[in-house]
Amino acid sequence: MKKITSILGLTLMTAMILVSCGGSDKTIVTVDKVSIIGDSKDYIAVVPGAYEIKKSTGTFGEELSLSIKFKVTTSFDQSKIGEYTAIGSLSLQIIDGSGSPINLDFSPSGVADWDKIKSLLKGKPGDEVTVLFKSKAMSTTEEVIAEVLKNGKGIEITRADIINLVTNPIIDNSANSDGGDCKQFYSDYEAFAEDYIDFIKKYKAHPSDPNVISEYTEMATKAAEMQDDLATCTDPHYAPKLMKLTAKITNALSGI
Repeated sequence: MKKITSILGLTLMTAMILVSCGGSDKTIVTVDKVSIIGDSKDYIAVVPGAYEIKKSTGTFGEELSLSIKFKVTTSFDQSKIGEYTAIGSLSLQIIDGSGSPINLDFSPSGVADWDKIKSLLKGKPGDEVTVLFKSKAMSTTEEVIAEVLKNGKGIEITRADIINLVTNPIIDNSANSDGGDCKQFYSDYEAFAEDYIDFIKKYKAHPSDPNVISEYTEMATKAAEMQDDLATCTDPHYAPKLMKLTAKITNALSGI
């Protein structure tokens, strides 16, 4: 089953990165033709060039980031685009000199970057956007960061499907559905949002408290579980409700 939207799923993961400050380590990867896996490979491409990977220190450890420029290569059929149509589950990996991926996933850093990706479906050939990617907090370790900075030679886009087309029978019939697994997911996500916002308040008040750092581990585990559960929610009518909860989390993160 297709996911309602990529934005919500990635927010569960990227929201766990509270704040970043500058670091000194970096490397450059130069790309020509980048492999894209997924439906969108026929419509978008990575603009060739040199891209800088930067290491910075986040609240819960080191992370990597890089900005990638995408362009529209072929216009997408606008009659297939509905309210919830998007380029979903976008993921990036760094590859070494032999073309093998280094075991570290990168995702668009936030809602604004996901909106840029989505805009490509309505663009015309030649239109470009620049998207900031960050390494996923839960999979980042000092060792794999060091490997990326030492051996990274290129990039690949490992998931870029076009989801929620208006021709999808699940979407067309959803108005008559009762939401299925979305009801349970929404309830779980609502509880998660409340817990996470409480956690942010604790962090703002006591950023160095060991108990707060320990609680982060529990929140990160829960976020990973909900990332998987999102696949069970296929009714697009739940998307606005879920996005409101996501906005609450985003607002809580502001000012950190």
